[in-house]
Amino acid sequence: MRIRDARADDLPHLAVIEREAASRFLEVPTSTGMSALDLQGTLPLAQLADALKHRVLWVAEDRDTVVGFLAATCFGDELYVLEIDVLPSHGERGLGRQLLAAAVQSATERELQHVVLRTFQNVPWNAPFYRRFGFRDLPQSALSPALAKMIENETLQGLRADLRVTMHYPTRP
Repeated sequence: MRIRDARADDLPHLAVIEREAASRFLEVPTSTGMSALDLQGTLPLAQLADALKHRVLWVAEDRDTVVGFLAATCFGDELYVLEIDVLPSHGERGLGRQLLAAAVQSATERELQHVVLRTFQNVPWNAPFYRRFGFRDLPQSALSPALAKMIENETLQGLRADLRVTMHYPTRP
């Protein structure tokens, strides 16, 4: 298994991975506030293409098959993780950690200050996973205007703010 920069021919496979990974949230509906229908949504292809264009899209590959991905976007001095997914059949093998490491390395090379993300607070494979990696909760008072706008849009799309947490990983000491 390996992590690599995504290619255009990877894009059609990512929605399938995202939906399959999202199905795990059905195990913890009270922690996410999401229904099975909510979980069918995926990142728009245009957003993935933009991440590819800006070289902030990585894939996990197992024997030439894409089994996971991390998509991000840059704004200000932050790399914001839009989505990270690994097929459940390939979970617990360190691929999520390796995808995050690729994003942190990219943010460091771009001289960005932080890698930032939003995730569910009480889902075992979300906030606790990121905390083990080294992410820390980011208080509301420390949000950049761009990040505050992203959170507002997330809430408008139906994600419950009270179930989510903003986290950051500083790329500089």
